[in-house]
Order: sequence, then structure tokens, then C-alpha cells
Amino acid sequence: MKINVEFTLPDNEVEYDNFKQSAEMHSVLWEFKMYLRNKVKYGDVSDAEYVVYNEVSEVFNEMLTDYGVKLD
Repeated sequence: MKINVEFTLPDNEVEYDNFKQSAEMHSVLWEFKMYLRNKVKYGDVSDAEYVVYNEVSEVFNEMLTDYGVKLD
């Protein structure tokens, strides 16, 4: 499969920059997801911290799902 993507610059510069950074954006999202997961699953945190990490993790995962973002 071959895909050609074209941008009209400078009109589509923001879209072009986002496209160029998509791999890095994916990596950041994945790292944050794993950070939250590890804090909830393995973290040596207080009960209050656990509640916060768990809630942030749930909201983050819901947002990913709502936007159709698949990181796995």
C-alpha cells in the first residue's frame, strides 16, 4: 500500500507540522498512558494519590476512546 499526502504551504502549515510530529505525539501519549497505568497498578502511592491517578487514567482512556485514538 502506498499513500501520498500533500499539503499546500503556507496555508496548511499547522496541519503539516502536526503530520510531521505524529509519531512523536503517539509516543508521548503512550508514555503517559503507561505512566498512569504503572502508578495505579504498581505505584507506591497513598490512598489519596491512588484515587487521583486512577481517575486521571480513566478520563485519559475515555478521551482516547472518544477520539478514536488507538495506542496499542
